Amino acid sequence: MSITPLREKLITPKVSVIIPAYNTAKYIQQAIDSVLIQTEQNLEIIVVDDASTDNTVEVVKNFSGDRIKLLVNECNRGDGYSRNQAIRTATGEWIALLDSDDWYASPIRIERLLEVAEAEKADVVADDVYFIHDGEQQPFSTLFSAGEQFDRPKEIDAITVINSNAKPARYSPHYGLTKPLIKRSFLTHNHIEYHEKLPVVADLHFYVKCLANGARFIVVPEAYYCYRRTRQGSIVNKSNRLQQLEPLRQLALDLLQQEYVKENRALLETISKFLANIEQSLNYHRVVSSIKEQGLLTVFSQMVSDSSYRSLFISQISEIIQRRMLNILGKTKDI
Repeated sequence: MSITPLREKLITPKVSVIIPAYNTAKYIQQAIDSVLIQTEQNLEIIVVDDASTDNTVEVVKNFSGDRIKLLVNECNRGDGYSRNQAIRTATGEWIALLDSDDWYASPIRIERLLEVAEAEKADVVADDVYFIHDGEQQPFSTLFSAGEQFDRPKEIDAITVINSNAKPARYSPHYGLTKPLIKRSFLTHNHIEYHEKLPVVADLHFYVKCLANGARFIVVPEAYYCYRRTRQGSIVNKSNRLQQLEPLRQLALDLLQQEYVKENRALLETISKFLANIEQSLNYHRVVSSIKEQGLLTVFSQMVSDSSYRSLFISQISEIIQRRMLNILGKTKDI
């Protein structure tokens, strides 16, 4: 990895804004601009380019000022690796997360979250998130609109975060999508880093790890962050349900191996149930996908020749009927 300081770095910034970037030349200027206009000016910006093949690096280098540092990975390593490098380089009291194709919706975002963090003695503080389609100006929804409404800061725990992901996003806020401010001393003291092999659910894994290690996580009802939802090539555009569920399965399996989970019985039971639901849903979608892609005749032929597939299919008949009835009634099941 090479490091390019664009100007001399600030001394002891209050906040280090970390921005992992990969082929986002079209968007990253907006992201950086939204940080530079923050009312909290005692900050540094650390951009980690993950071996982009477009001109992302050139766009970042066009910025002047003493608050931006550019790190360039020699090869593509993923967001988790890039964020870990940025956190190790950061000198701020707080780490602020920002994806390179997103932006801060308000210039008071960092100031407001710092005020809440101080008042609530928080280690992690996050706001609501605007969801905006690429190319549009107005949000079509927010993250917290899917859950129970609240009008003041509230604390969430690891069980709440896991359970929020056990329901479809239209019914429950997936807290893994928040982009909080995190106290850097908490991360270093507890040796917390991003998992570099779980790219799709790395944020969720990271927040659960923070909470399981005693972090006080506060969320506020206001939305100060804009999340670009349908950028071409973005992971969130992939509609294959199996592709969406498998990373959650891997996340649950990894968490169940951690001592901080094994020592917390309630969290252990919650994650175990979460994993069981995911595996059930994976089996269901495997069967449904095979029917859609191959047709019933081919599926029946495979059942005759493959006893393991026959057992899988039979085990899902009641689930298929139940879900179809719920769809007709306009309801849904978890996962």
